[in-house]
Amino acid sequence: TRQLIVRRGQPFLITVEMSFAFQPSDVLKFTVETDDMVFLPDEKERREYVMNEQGIVYKGTAHYIISDVWEFGQFEEEMVDICLRLLDVNPKYQKDPDDDVAARCNPIYVSRVISAMINSNDDRGVLTGRWDDNYQGGTCPTRWNSSVTILQQWYNNSCMAVKFGQCWVFAAVMCTVMRFFGIPCRVVTNFDSAHDENNSLTIDEYFDEYGLKDTRHRLNFHVWVEGWMKRPDLNRGSKYDGWQVLDPTPQERSEGVFCCGPAPVAAIHEGATDLKYDIPFVFSEVNADKVKWRTKMKHLSDTSSVGQNISTKAVGSFTRNDITNTYKYKEVVNIPIQIPYSVYIKYSANLDSVKVTAQASDGDGEIYEAETNLALEDPPITIKVLGEARVNCPMTIEVEFENPLNETLRSCSLTVIGCGLFRSGYIDR
Repeated sequence: TRQLIVRRGQPFLITVEMSFAFQPSDVLKFTVETDDMVFLPDEKERREYVMNEQGIVYKGTAHYIISDVWEFGQFEEEMVDICLRLLDVNPKYQKDPDDDVAARCNPIYVSRVISAMINSNDDRGVLTGRWDDNYQGGTCPTRWNSSVTILQQWYNNSCMAVKFGQCWVFAAVMCTVMRFFGIPCRVVTNFDSAHDENNSLTIDEYFDEYGLKDTRHRLNFHVWVEGWMKRPDLNRGSKYDGWQVLDPTPQERSEGVFCCGPAPVAAIHEGATDLKYDIPFVFSEVNADKVKWRTKMKHLSDTSSVGQNISTKAVGSFTRNDITNTYKYKEVVNIPIQIPYSVYIKYSANLDSVKVTAQASDGDGEIYEAETNLALEDPPITIKVLGEARVNCPMTIEVEFENPLNETLRSCSLTVIGCGLFRSGYIDR
């Protein structure tokens, strides 16, 4: 028999020629065999995680979750050249092309290469990160809403890193490349995420005598991707097959390179930190104990606040799917503090959110604490088509935005995206 080769995730038709008359009572059986390490048996999931060119990226805080539409565009113009070029400029290919190409049949290997190549810390990767609010010479990360624009800019500028990205941008671009190669992938947001730098599985926060603290190890949210694949390399049967965490944001080195994963979500859930790859680091992001110190004395240990409302887009809809239970066992959720907006408006003019911590002590020396993140609500934007829309004909749209502030907005811009509609998504007004 001849092999039928199809692209992952795509439906296909076959025609059977019979050498004899086929009777209604006869039974015709087809057997499909596959050693595909990334085959998802559910067709709806294949459509969502391989074929869907649009998605949602969740940001904000655990108590106020914001959903931003993202254009993955994995089948857009030049994507074949761009994604293959990304593999060909990775350091492993440059060092030994034969070994690298031979390993490209393995999604474990390919996903680690992609994770490293989305950031530019070790190589000619796609994005340069910036977290200090100085975006001169590049684009503010909040302005991006399409992987296509970023990847085309990288490719057309001789693989020079695009400026700038943060975690959700790194993750969304990686999702595009993974889906292009047929590896099921989804963007995941972890709220109240932690960053464990010393593999202690704890996050230490230090307070001075005035209650001020170092907050470098806590994030309102962090975004990574999950890729679906089998893990025969772990020698545990099919126990750790399925969704794997991959994080292209350059945080810590993995085997000497700024990449992360694949780390089986099932292993993270069970605390199997001895398995590949980077499970202790990801475990701490969702499940670390927060230990608080005041003037070098331990005064509070919090085992529940890290890793809240872990979210991804639901299959077949634009609703949020909470997948926290796949990462950790159920824990008690903290009650947020409510503060009038007028109190903190002057601190949030240039920020998406504000973290507020309150501490109090009684006469017996007991210390009480509450903490919450305050996020600014984005007013809705509506789009309406004026007149009739026809294929291959210009059309007019009306965009409506109501300013909720008692101030006149100035220096505004409008970004419009759509697969195949524009070469550039930025429109200045």
